[in-house]
Amino acid sequence: MKPITYILLAFATLAVRPCSAQSTWTRHFLPQSGPVEHVTVTPDGDIFAAVGDRGIFRSSDDGQTWVKRSFGFDVMLLDLGTDKDGVLFAVGDGAYRLWRSSDKGEHWEMINDEIAFYEMEADQWNRLYFLTNIGVIWSEDSANTMNQTSHTVGLNGSARVKVSNDGVVYVENTNEVFSSTDRGVSWQTLQPPGGTHYVSIGVDPTGNLYAGTRSADLRTHYIHRSSDRGNTWVEGDWWLYFDALTRLGSISPGLIVATTGGSGVVRSSDYGMTWHGFSDGLDSRRLYDLEFMPDGRAVVASNNSIFITAHPVITTPAPAPTSLSLAQSYPNPVGLQAQSAVIEYALPRGGYVSLSVYDLSGWLVQTLVDTHQSPGRHSAVFNPGDLPAGLYIYRLSAEGQTITKKLSVVR
Repeated sequence: MKPITYILLAFATLAVRPCSAQSTWTRHFLPQSGPVEHVTVTPDGDIFAAVGDRGIFRSSDDGQTWVKRSFGFDVMLLDLGTDKDGVLFAVGDGAYRLWRSSDKGEHWEMINDEIAFYEMEADQWNRLYFLTNIGVIWSEDSANTMNQTSHTVGLNGSARVKVSNDGVVYVENTNEVFSSTDRGVSWQTLQPPGGTHYVSIGVDPTGNLYAGTRSADLRTHYIHRSSDRGNTWVEGDWWLYFDALTRLGSISPGLIVATTGGSGVVRSSDYGMTWHGFSDGLDSRRLYDLEFMPDGRAVVASNNSIFITAHPVITTPAPAPTSLSLAQSYPNPVGLQAQSAVIEYALPRGGYVSLSVYDLSGWLVQTLVDTHQSPGRHSAVFNPGDLPAGLYIYRLSAEGQTITKKLSVVR
């Protein structure tokens, strides 16, 4: 973790490398003033924005013009979302009820007033997950029927849910993250990266999990990545004094976009290892929500307006690995200036993966990976702890093959 110096919020400093953003932002004002706290985009490109307690507005021309579409419940919402068919859901009004519109917001129906609803997310199979005061519930028929998962612990209005393309459900709630790999049948608690607390979560199309975290004293915020569903974490080079992340989103392998409460947008195109400022054209730095257009352009919500990038924020992914490979750990040696080392490896096909560290006598000293992983590029972190100085061997086993390399620990 980086050293912390107490400074005023007004002088919060973003510690990212300056860069010239390839995609600039254009501002589009809403017809009503107020914080645009929620924005969602339908599969055909219509944008819906919730403006404080002024209502929900729709734009079919990339924010150029807006029409009000929330007659009957102009109240603050906790979430505004859509399923894969374009059905809209207004979640958590003043009475925490759930509303639905199947005609682009022309008409709304209140479909549940017995449960307090806070947030929703649709997976790629169009199963809807709702966060409520009785835990996580789901529906496969546009919320006509609701089904309780085994997560029955009451959540709160700040809870967030994300679902990866391989069906893993992640729920962030008051500094905790829960995950389910079997669509809610069972859950496990994910431990945050050492010494931090969860603030926000996001996933990319290849299944990587990203976590916005903050230090125990609440002063510094970080972004971490996990390629094994939250079992181990790698810290990126981004950190920020005081200013929290508000959203993490991705629609392209390896590219993640993060919004903040007062310092604009940052993005990474290398799976969260390095981060760059991405705020060219943002007249407002206080951002509430993040979505993507069907063509890959990003949309962020701010006060009185939304911003849209001029071009898609997607990357051309590196070629898929064609063979099993294991990179040299870095930094090497490890133990003095650097307290941990990153070990990267590539899998041409998914399957069981084992990555372990041994001393020269062959004794196992640390298991880094012992799980099923998807194909692609992955990384793990080796922390030598109190291991004595010397030479060590790390071994990758997958697909019936084994690759070994050496690393040094110094004291």
